[in-house]
Amino acid sequence: MTTPHPPEYETLVGQLGRWDRRRLVNLALTWLPRGLLAGLMVAALAAAAARLRPLLDEQQLLLIIAITGALGLLAGLVWTLVQRHDLAQRARFADRQFRLQERSATAVEIQTGRLTVPPIFADQQLEDTLRAVDNVDTGAQFPFKLNWQDFAMLLGAATLLTVAYILPNPQIPKLMQQRAITESIEEQIGVLEVLEEEILNNPELTDEEKEALLEPIQSALSELGQPGISQEEAVASLSEAEAELRVLEEENAVPAGDILNEAGSSLADNQ
Repeated sequence: MTTPHPPEYETLVGQLGRWDRRRLVNLALTWLPRGLLAGLMVAALAAAAARLRPLLDEQQLLLIIAITGALGLLAGLVWTLVQRHDLAQRARFADRQFRLQERSATAVEIQTGRLTVPPIFADQQLEDTLRAVDNVDTGAQFPFKLNWQDFAMLLGAATLLTVAYILPNPQIPKLMQQRAITESIEEQIGVLEVLEEEILNNPELTDEEKEALLEPIQSALSELGQPGISQEEAVASLSEAEAELRVLEEENAVPAGDILNEAGSSLADNQ
């Protein structure tokens, strides 16, 4: 059966807990701003890169700012929480911070049975510890601290990102053009894939006719699927495929029906 601790010891444990929470608050006041600053600096690098190359629009930049800032805060919070102390560590911290000359650590060791002493000495040591604890001026000896240099840097990073978000980005028109080209290419790839499927499943065409029709279409699909293809290259590939289909129609190498008309019109629309 566990022997109950005296009320004086519970009072000491409570005070050690309050000091430890104050320590964690001070850690949070240091590491939360630093975590946020690290996240915003990553976002600032992304914003700078987006002004050198067409990479991000305003909404994407805002999303990156929010995500990196939140991740930075989370990292700061996690780092703060992993610094939590057990009772023995709290006692040693209090002894160092408030110059209690190992009173708290000794009291905890005695009351938890790690150090065996006569009962009368244990009571006297605990009373002496509580007197020393009562004489501590927590606000003066362990004040809340803010690192104003961190906050100044945080303000500077936030200002830089605000300016980067508000000022027009000369890369945005290029980015929008690239996206339009990409969407157009993807749309045409879809059209060609549908046309390819229709040719393969057309029972009126012979194998030789299917092969003749599919060759320019598959060639165009291969070229359009190349990463980083430019608008000029895409148009050239589509034009070449259309020209080959037109030749096949004129030479009557394959039936000049709806399939060729669809291919010619869909390809011509992208020139």
